Amino acid sequence: MTSSPDRRRSAVAALAIAAGLVLAPVAASPAHAGAAASAVLHSTDAAAQPALHVGVRQAAVGDPIPVTIVGAEAGAVWEVAIASPETVVGTVTIGDDGTGTTMVSLPLGTDAGSVEFTASAGGRQISSSLSSAGDTTAGEAEAPATAADEPAATVIATPVVIGIVAAAALGLAGIVTFFTLRRRRGASA
Repeated sequence: MTSSPDRRRSAVAALAIAAGLVLAPVAASPAHAGAAASAVLHSTDAAAQPALHVGVRQAAVGDPIPVTIVGAEAGAVWEVAIASPETVVGTVTIGDDGTGTTMVSLPLGTDAGSVEFTASAGGRQISSSLSSAGDTTAGEAEAPATAADEPAATVIATPVVIGIVAAAALGLAGIVTFFTLRRRRGASA
């Protein structure tokens, strides 16, 4: 017969696996799904040039766009603009670590295609670019509803799918634990 500590270890292992399967999707927040990964480098080289990083590859008019400047002088205020037509979209104040981040958005009337962002301060200018989807809200009032207009269904379906997968994982862990304990009991008898 199996000892009580062996049963407890098996049960704890099954619960740990099930908990991991349930908590892993929750830990991977959808808020970070669209963000581009980037590294912030700290430089002590006085000749290092500041760099402008745009946190997404593509955006539409009104979408939040994280803009980061690294390697700049602490306390400096940089003006962020789109290059054509020249339109200021925000400012970035650089922190003590030489970096600063702000959220901007493309203004109405921005055409689809490549959009160049510039940041300028104290006579220095740096730039980066992204792909604009343009104004995706134009004509929405006239367009009839389509299957593509159902993002709410996806938002609701995601927790349901996670719940089904978690329940299936718990059930599978229980079945494996049951047959493992049954086999151990049979072997010791």
